[in-house]
Amino acid sequence: ACLTQFVIIENNAAVFSRDLPIGGNYITEELREKLKLSFSEAEGLKIRCFKEKHLPNDTLEVIDQSCQRVARDIQQTLNLYLSHSPDTTLSQIYLCGGTSRVLPMRKWIQELTGIQTNYLNPFEQITHQKSGWDEGTLETYQAICPVALGLATRSRGD
Repeated sequence: ACLTQFVIIENNAAVFSRDLPIGGNYITEELREKLKLSFSEAEGLKIRCFKEKHLPNDTLEVIDQSCQRVARDIQQTLNLYLSHSPDTTLSQIYLCGGTSRVLPMRKWIQELTGIQTNYLNPFEQITHQKSGWDEGTLETYQAICPVALGLATRSRGD
């Protein structure tokens, strides 16, 4: 909620990592401040925008501007990396975490970076029982599960 972790992976190894001091709380605070809401009301609006496309225009405008700001910070970090690695070509950006699902985060990151941007789906690579899960629930979990699933699959090294 307080930061965005930016990682570049090449040949299955992290070659660059940076924590950006902006995250989902930034969007909530912008909604709170500009629409004169409580924190919980603003957080509720941010979460509702995952599923609802019919929010008031002033709400959508604040969310759009906030996502654009986060995307600009990601673009600047990407440009920093590429300035030190000019021969690198990036083919894909994957988003995960709760804030990645805020509309229009993905659109702004793809537009500003010019790189195909998708949601990371950890369930593509692991076997799981599909019955009993509706698509909306799986989409929500795929956004917030990658770190937990990665930690759970690590070898203890005993």
